[in-house]
Amino acid sequence: MNSKQDLLSVGEIARTMGLTRRIILNYESHGLIHADTRGDSNTGYRYYSMDTLARIRTIRTYQKLGLSLDEIKNYLDDSADLTPMLKRLEALRDELEVNIAQLRERTKQHKQSEIFFTTFPAYTVYAQRAKDETLERKINRLRDTAYAAVTKHGTDTSKRMYFTESSLNDPDTITYCAAVPKSSKGDEIVERPETKAIVKYHYGSYTHLPEVRQELLTYAGDHKLQLCGTCRYIYLEGPPQHKDPENYITLVALLLER
Repeated sequence: MNSKQDLLSVGEIARTMGLTRRIILNYESHGLIHADTRGDSNTGYRYYSMDTLARIRTIRTYQKLGLSLDEIKNYLDDSADLTPMLKRLEALRDELEVNIAQLRERTKQHKQSEIFFTTFPAYTVYAQRAKDETLERKINRLRDTAYAAVTKHGTDTSKRMYFTESSLNDPDTITYCAAVPKSSKGDEIVERPETKAIVKYHYGSYTHLPEVRQELLTYAGDHKLQLCGTCRYIYLEGPPQHKDPENYITLVALLLER
């Protein structure tokens, strides 16, 4: 048996982990940890080994990833089906990667963006097609599409959430798209396959997006790239985030032939 010199009190555990005494006792009441030894009945002191400290660190890690205490207990007891947990953590990873990339671009706002190649993942989208000529109508239509998608199907936050597509020959006939869960069903649910593209970030008002599209077209012509005829605008930051249009961030893409 460990001597008290090898053990930590609740207060020491709390200070070491940056937790409150209440949180540690809550873990104990859920059966996640057990005191390795206790003081006499008068004091009720609890003492924990270094193994228990390591177990608490594991519990905290999985809590930060969004797992409940019951899920963590089942995992630690080797009684959990890990597949649902794995899928949730993979979805969280994808969402974090999207947000990290977006923040990284935010730091480059006032720098000159370069044209580069990328591969878009497969998307399940709620799509509405319309011919809109004014910028105001296009913005409102995208909002309406996003609202309909969320209320009918929810959203897939692991993907770029909102984008539009149009033919290079008819830029005012637009397909408005909002990413939804893969399980979504309905007449307006469309699958977008994995797609290669040439892209460029645009920092500023939407009024200059056609200029970026033309720059990409010139690049494609100079490099003899085979385009599929579709332009995609992915809206990373816009009116929901910024009052000043000059702070908008949009990814402009020309899709390549597969």
